[in-house]
Amino acid sequence: ENVAKFEGHKGPITAMSFSENGYHLATAAIDGVKLWDLRKPKNFKNLTPYPGGVLTTSVKFDLSGLYLGVGGADARVYGVKQDWAVVKTFSDIPMEVTSVLFGKDAEQVFVSSMDRNLRIFGAQ
Repeated sequence: ENVAKFEGHKGPITAMSFSENGYHLATAAIDGVKLWDLRKPKNFKNLTPYPGGVLTTSVKFDLSGLYLGVGGADARVYGVKQDWAVVKTFSDIPMEVTSVLFGKDAEQVFVSSMDRNLRIFGAQ
């Protein structure tokens, strides 16, 4: 039985991630990232990291729930406690990002891309 339906993206959803406390869900598509409050349920924030129809391919909360990694034309880290502002951008990636993950304590950001490489960045 379907208990909820979250509508609003303009294209297929390409990735999703739960926050550490399970209260929020981030979804990604061609129109960016939508953040959903699962207690209500409703969309409470939209992020548009890549305007002009560039696909957002990856979203991932870190284990503390303080950061959200987003991938597409580059890799970005949004600060949850910073009103969802971009706190770090990794733009020296030559091809589309396929995945963004955080290391222990969000000290490192792991980024894979279409150029068949894995990059590890320091989050500081």
